[in-house]
Amino acid sequence: MDNQKRLKQIEKEEAKLAREKKALADQLKSEKALEAKLDALVKSSGYKNPRALVDAIIAKYSLRMGKGKAVAAAAPAKAPRKAVRKAKRKVAVKAVRKKVAKVAKKAAKASAAPAKARRKRTKITAALRDSVLKAIKGGTSKNAASKKFALSYAVVTKMEKGVYNSLK
Repeated sequence: MDNQKRLKQIEKEEAKLAREKKALADQLKSEKALEAKLDALVKSSGYKNPRALVDAIIAKYSLRMGKGKAVAAAAPAKAPRKAVRKAKRKVAVKAVRKKVAKVAKKAAKASAAPAKARRKRTKITAALRDSVLKAIKGGTSKNAASKKFALSYAVVTKMEKGVYNSLK
């Protein structure tokens, strides 16, 4: 049984290879025909080499070469782009004007309100350290303790680890 299955597999592979061989032969034939056509075109063009012919075609039809493709340089396509840019610019200018007005309003409000003094750094004392540690041992979370005593979470953690134990 295994030999019969293997024979069938081999026949399928042979058929597949034959199809691939035929496809490659057809492709090779079409490539040769295209190459012969191009050679005839270059010879009949009157230019001394293929590069001169290509340069003449690029100049005649205003082509641009970009990323492996020849792209026609169309002048009408530029006009809509400019219109779009102008429209975007108008929208951007309006947005900037709104922002400027908003900032001016905030500045006016700030100048009218009394100036706030910056928060001063908390002086860590032995009494503060002891009260924070007592609160933490009493079941208060470090986050709640940091808010209650107006300290940062990192300072409360340092207190818990004993960094401030040298304070008297």
